[in-house]
Amino acid sequence: MKSVKILSLIILMALCLCACGSSKTDNASGSAVTATEKPLDAQAAYVKAFLDTLCKEDYKAYAAARGVSEKTVWDEMPAFLESVIDSTLTYIPSETMADSFAKELQKLLGACKYTVQPSSKNKDGSYSVPVSIRQFNVFKEALVKSEEEHLNWVQTQSEDLDEDLSTDQFFAYIIKHCKEILKHPQYSKAATVTVTLTQSETGQKGYDFGDEDMLNLLYALLDFSAWDEDVEDGETASGAAVDEKA
Repeated sequence: MKSVKILSLIILMALCLCACGSSKTDNASGSAVTATEKPLDAQAAYVKAFLDTLCKEDYKAYAAARGVSEKTVWDEMPAFLESVIDSTLTYIPSETMADSFAKELQKLLGACKYTVQPSSKNKDGSYSVPVSIRQFNVFKEALVKSEEEHLNWVQTQSEDLDEDLSTDQFFAYIIKHCKEILKHPQYSKAATVTVTLTQSETGQKGYDFGDEDMLNLLYALLDFSAWDEDVEDGETASGAAVDEKA
C-alpha cells in the first residue's frame, strides 16, 4: 500500500470508535449551530457523534454508547493515538515526538468543518448519510516547507547522522508548519461524502460502516492525499524507506 502510515493511524482510530453507536439526537453541524436547526435522525446523529468524537473531542454520545464515563474516553485517546503510531509506522519519531505529533493532529482535526445531513433508508435496509465537508488544506504546504527545512538541516549534520534523530527533526518541522497554518486555515469548497450505515452485526447497539467510507471521510476532512503524493519509490518525506504493507 503506497501511502504514509499516518493515514493508517486515523483509519484505525476511526474503526475503533465505530465499534459502538449512539441513537442520540443532536444538531447537524460540527461547528457552532443555531437553535433553528432541526434534530437529526438516529443514523445521521450516529455519524455526527463519531465525527464529534474524532474532531471535536466531544465524547458524550460515544461514552454513553459504551456505558463508560467521558473521562474514561478522554483518558484513552492520547495513548491510543500513540500506540497506533507505534504499531503502523516503520520509521516513527521518538515517544516524546509521537506524543507531540498526536496532539497537533488532534488540533488539526478540531479545525475541520463538516455538516451531517439527514439520512435516507435504502432498499437493502442500510442507510445513506450525506456529510458536507470543507477540506482543511494543511499537509501539502506543511510537507513542502518541512522538506526544504529538513534538507537544509541534514546538510549541516555529519555523515553519520542518526536516522532516529533525523526523523524526529522532520516531524518537528511538520508540527511547526502545521501550527503556523492552523492560525490562518484555508478550506476547499464544500463537497459531499456519503456514508452507508448498516445495523451492527456484533450484537452491540449502533451501526457498522466500512473502510472505504472512513477513507473517503478522512480524506475529505484533511488533505491526507498530500502524504500519498509525497511517497515515491518507497520513501517518506524525510527520506526514510517505508515498509510497503498490504
